[in-house]
Amino acid sequence: MQLSNLFHKTALFLVLLMSFHTIVAPLAGAALIETETLVSTQEVDASRDRLAALLAREDVGAALQEHGVSTQEVLLRVNSLTDQEVMRLAQQIDVLPAGADGGVGSVVGAILFIFLVLLFTDLLGLTDVYPFVRK
Repeated sequence: MQLSNLFHKTALFLVLLMSFHTIVAPLAGAALIETETLVSTQEVDASRDRLAALLAREDVGAALQEHGVSTQEVLLRVNSLTDQEVMRLAQQIDVLPAGADGGVGSVVGAILFIFLVLLFTDLLGLTDVYPFVRK
């Protein structure tokens, strides 16, 4: 008699434990990812990599130093850009003239433009990337 009572109590405890576990466990939220979203993410990642490779070039680094901007600061700013800004910058670089005069100077000009735009947004308090900007 006592073994049957112990069995019932154990079974009841296990049922309650399993019920509690299923109630507390969060439901998995699975959703389909559209192909356009996946391709867009891959394009943004490729554009970020391309911009980082461009900044790693010695001639670009030297041109940035001439303007008083370090490569690390610009790379930090590029990494803080939104996806849309990265795509816009990559498209602007694609249409820049490739040549001795327009190549590095135009790229540095585009990077300086982004640097100044983001500096301005820091001054307005919209972003917080540069530690030397007082709000």
